[in-house]
Amino acid sequence: SAAESRSRMTRCGRVGASGALLLLCASLAAASRGDSSAPYQDCTSACRRAYACPLAFADAGWTSGACFWCKYDCMWSAVTVFTAAGHSVPQFHGKWPFYSTRWAQEPASTVFSLLNLLAVNEMRKRVLRLGEGNEALEPYSTMRRVWIGYTAVGIVTWLCSSWFHAADHFWSERADYFSAFAFVLYANYAAVLFVFPSLRRGWRGAGVSTACLLFYLRHVNNMWRHFDYGWNMALCIICSVCTLLTYFVYLFGRWRQFGSLAALRQSDRLLLVVLGWTAAAVSLELHDFVPFYFTIDSHALFHAATVPLPFITAKFLEFHARESGFEYTKIV
Repeated sequence: SAAESRSRMTRCGRVGASGALLLLCASLAAASRGDSSAPYQDCTSACRRAYACPLAFADAGWTSGACFWCKYDCMWSAVTVFTAAGHSVPQFHGKWPFYSTRWAQEPASTVFSLLNLLAVNEMRKRVLRLGEGNEALEPYSTMRRVWIGYTAVGIVTWLCSSWFHAADHFWSERADYFSAFAFVLYANYAAVLFVFPSLRRGWRGAGVSTACLLFYLRHVNNMWRHFDYGWNMALCIICSVCTLLTYFVYLFGRWRQFGSLAALRQSDRLLLVVLGWTAAAVSLELHDFVPFYFTIDSHALFHAATVPLPFITAKFLEFHARESGFEYTKIV
């Protein structure tokens, strides 16, 4: 109830005031000053006693009901203590404080993830209609299957992202990180097969597919044993850069073929748009700032920026199919 909430806020505020002098003495990680602070720790300990909340913050029990709202009040109480003492707004459990709702801990990122889900599903529909009647042409049908797989991985990825931003706990976090890396790696896999047709068939195709699968499973196994956020982010960025470079190899070959940038085909120009848009979106992940109105941070902006990409990519594939001489059935 509202009265209980105000009571918890008052209790946590008293705990926070008593622990304010300890803030500068605590040994804190830069990404989790808030959850390591004495005010927050004391307040959440009171939550455990009052509502039988789990010991580990990664437990799903903290994501709903009285435990969630008690921890939520503790977070804002700790933010008040930090700012009143002249310190910057801290992060909690590696994330900035957000205004939450009953259905989502991070409403903006959740909404943008769902919009990405709808966008990738629309791309899937377009790819399924792409080149109908040409399935017997092996070079085309191979890449068609690859792009269908890309959209399937994308749908799973954005479902997991929505789940994670709505309710952050052990299982949703791992689902989000592992599916996101699968999407990034699959994008690299699709780029390699698109640019180097000789790798699509026979033992070469099987070798590339097997290597990517084993690399992914090894990464998941290593992350499961030791969840290294920094390494996971670095690997995602490396894979994204490799994808961009692979497509630039393709565009360089097209430029040499046609003799000038002005002579590039329409699909080539759209591919340049996709690459530029992707690079700009990924660059948002390199920034970190207190969320605007405690609602939208750099990660939420990254999710917002990626929403148009499936539409542009689908249009690129449509133009490329036409320019390659394949039939295309328009979506009515």
